Amino acid sequence: MADPNSSPPISPTLRGGAPRREAGVLSGESYPELKLRGVPPPPPKETPPEVVVPYDEYLSREVEEGRLQEGSPEECQRLLVKLLHLGRVSVFTQGAQELMVALESDQIDTRRWSLETIQALAADEDQALIPLGTLPLFLGGVGCCLIKESDDSLRDLAVECTALLVGSVATSGDLEGARSHLARILHDVGDSGPELRARLLSSMSLSLAPLRLFFREGRSVLESRVLPLFRMAGPDGARGLIRHLEEEENRHRRSRILELLKALAPLSFEPVKESLKAEAWYVVRNALNLLGELGDPDSFEAASRFLEHPDLRIQRAAVRAFWKTGGLRTESYLLDLLPRCDPETQSEILVGLTQIGASSATGPIAELAPQVEETLRIKCIETLGQLGHPDAIPALGKFLEQKGRIFKTREAASVREAAAKALMAIGTPEAAACLAQAVLEAPRNGDQETLRKISKKPIWG
Repeated sequence: MADPNSSPPISPTLRGGAPRREAGVLSGESYPELKLRGVPPPPPKETPPEVVVPYDEYLSREVEEGRLQEGSPEECQRLLVKLLHLGRVSVFTQGAQELMVALESDQIDTRRWSLETIQALAADEDQALIPLGTLPLFLGGVGCCLIKESDDSLRDLAVECTALLVGSVATSGDLEGARSHLARILHDVGDSGPELRARLLSSMSLSLAPLRLFFREGRSVLESRVLPLFRMAGPDGARGLIRHLEEEENRHRRSRILELLKALAPLSFEPVKESLKAEAWYVVRNALNLLGELGDPDSFEAASRFLEHPDLRIQRAAVRAFWKTGGLRTESYLLDLLPRCDPETQSEILVGLTQIGASSATGPIAELAPQVEETLRIKCIETLGQLGHPDAIPALGKFLEQKGRIFKTREAASVREAAAKALMAIGTPEAAACLAQAVLEAPRNGDQETLRKISKKPIWG
């Protein structure tokens, strides 16, 4: 066996006498340094330049290549709206047709996807983007789905989607189109038509598009594009508006909804009365305020049930609605309540008594005035002057008297001024004489000059 430590064998001598090693000995294995002179590696393969697809073309491919259903309803809605922004109307139309086909699918999830996508499109803030005719197309497809749908959850979704589309189509200016679609749907559902109609027209979804338009444009669109839909919807439409009112947090928008409900009178009378049964105090208060604004005489008794409500905010709203709807019929009730309620409610009652011209209120108000704090006392005095009954003259004169023989006292200057103005408002010779006497008795360094100036004015304040 060869010695593993021996040198490699020597080959025959080369020309010139140099020894020659065997072939194969001069290898990289024996001489690692030779590896440094190896063949250079091949050049890296060139990657072809990336092709950048324009954004609008990329979005179009998503629809054209049938990938629309791979996204969620919200993603599909955003994609279709972006296509409209980019002017790809034909591609949007192709997507809308795909939604229509999906509504007839045997798969529940596919129908749900289509309904939710259409709902998101119809609820978009900028509906002006959607091509003319698309909303009626959606309404027709969703209506057919509503008629045929057997799944309860999808049927509920179809109801909301239909209500939203009816409101959107009507608000766009096609009230007759919305009306005819709705009539056809209700006809085709047969016996359940009345119940379905109430659900559709009282849905908050019906109000979404017209309210957004009204909030944005104001009264300029009220008669032309907002009220027609709600007049078509009748009391059910008012019910949906009241639900919006209950949930709206923006004060300006709440006032707009109240304005709309007022414009809908008398269609809104019954729905407003129904909302008096609500648990939330502010809903009841809003309903009472509305009753007062609507001026429905039949609301008189409905408001009377809240005159002694423990929540003072509701009580004050009830007082206001009570006298506004009942007129002189409320006089005895208000006078009975006057001494038994808090100062703010008393002030509200005084306003009501003035507005209805309560002839028998002079005595109770004159009796109350000395018992209350200064601000409310002045309000009582002003009310006596506005009512203008001569029976108030003695009571008003007492507020101007100097009291006590040695240390004379008198009412605060603001109270005395109010009494003087009330006497001038009554305007009889007896009232003028009472005020003249007060001017003579008033101290020169006090309010004599002020009372004299008031006595020279021919009219109230």
